[in-house]
Amino acid sequence: MSKQLNLALRYKIMLAFFVFLGASLLFVGLTYHRHVVIQQKLKLVEEADDLRNNVLEARRYEKNLLLYGRTENYHELLQFIDLSGKQLNKLQETLPSRAGTDLARKTAQLFTDYRLAAVKYFESSNGNTTDKNGDKLIYGDRLRDLGRRITEEIDALVQLERRRVDELVADQKTTLFYSFGAFLLVAIFVVYYLYFLVFKPLSAIQTAASDIAAGQVHEIPPVSGSPEIKSLIAVLNRMIQELDKKSEQLIQKEKMASLGTLTSGVAHELNNPLNNIYTSTQILVEELEQADPDFQKKLLGGIEEQVEKARDIVKSLLEFSREQEFKVTKISAVDLIDKAMTLVHGDLPANITVTTDIPYDFEVEVDQRRISQALINLILNSVQAMEKSGGELRVGAYYRPHDHTFSIEVQDTGPGIPEEQKSKIFDPFFTTKDDGSGTGLGLYVTYGIVQKHGGRIEVSSRLGEGARFAIVLPTKQTK
Repeated sequence: MSKQLNLALRYKIMLAFFVFLGASLLFVGLTYHRHVVIQQKLKLVEEADDLRNNVLEARRYEKNLLLYGRTENYHELLQFIDLSGKQLNKLQETLPSRAGTDLARKTAQLFTDYRLAAVKYFESSNGNTTDKNGDKLIYGDRLRDLGRRITEEIDALVQLERRRVDELVADQKTTLFYSFGAFLLVAIFVVYYLYFLVFKPLSAIQTAASDIAAGQVHEIPPVSGSPEIKSLIAVLNRMIQELDKKSEQLIQKEKMASLGTLTSGVAHELNNPLNNIYTSTQILVEELEQADPDFQKKLLGGIEEQVEKARDIVKSLLEFSREQEFKVTKISAVDLIDKAMTLVHGDLPANITVTTDIPYDFEVEVDQRRISQALINLILNSVQAMEKSGGELRVGAYYRPHDHTFSIEVQDTGPGIPEEQKSKIFDPFFTTKDDGSGTGLGLYVTYGIVQKHGGRIEVSSRLGEGARFAIVLPTKQTK
């Protein structure tokens, strides 16, 4: 299913890319086509200007011929007439408009008549008869008239092509404006599609994944996006729910492992009040008829006190072992630490002294059972580090007003943590104990519990001087 979702999403991203690419190519293609057409028109205008210049040269030699009648002026005139005619024929082949073609065809006929008039004028100017002189005047007037008409027609052709260029430039501006608008709309659509339907949902998934990696397991909130993204988020949320269940099971499993460690100490703690109860009961039985009532009340009061002590031990053990959902309640820092110390008291070796520094003036909001488990894991970890050489265990709680947090600190005078192991101590299944004597999950579970509370664990250590673990939590939970 996920493979099909990925393929569908890939196709949609590719479709958006090709739509954008197609719009870009269309925009570039239209612009390039207009550019080529304008270049062609500018070339036609240049050729028409060259033709006009040659016609003006022909008109200059025409005037010299009419004024001086020299043979060289006649030959120069014919040369420029022939050159202009060839240019006009070449230009006529490339003219795209009907008006330009008709104008060029008309001008070509005028060039033929113009050349013939020049020839007739030259021939008549070399004759000696009166008729010849009369023809000379007629052909001279005709030559002037045809030259004038050709100049006008060429000017009209140049103006026609210049207007066409101006029209193309104006059309190019309009085309660029609308093409850019269409291109911008396509770009906005593609950006909207990719950002709101793909990138933004993927960013939400990435954020949730980063939170999960940091220990803050929560479901991905619903986001607007493609059906594939929504289906993917639904699948990931189911996975997160299962991950959360597995995490709770792991916490419970580690709690049971801790119970195994605490059992012998708890049994020892229960043995003392039970012995006191047994001894007081035996005395009461033996002295039942002879004992002083005040003495009997004193013994019964002692029995009651020992029963309450045993009850508190058992109650703490049951509360610690009971499995329940994450539940935040308010509790004083003193009670929180005292309950944890009650459970570990029986596991403290005689060569380890315990000191506490717990203020009585502030309360915290935590999941009591989980934080107790985290604190017990840290205490047992410190005890195990000092059980051979002995030392001092210091447990304290401190309020941090600058960031509205509090810390529960466990410090020992054991061998310390090597620098190369500091980055690994919270990894699952990492342990420095002998095979079979530890699961390697204690600090990992502790880290997860603290992260679930939105807190952190600070670790400092020097070889030969011990280690310090500080659970830093906000005084108020938002969960």
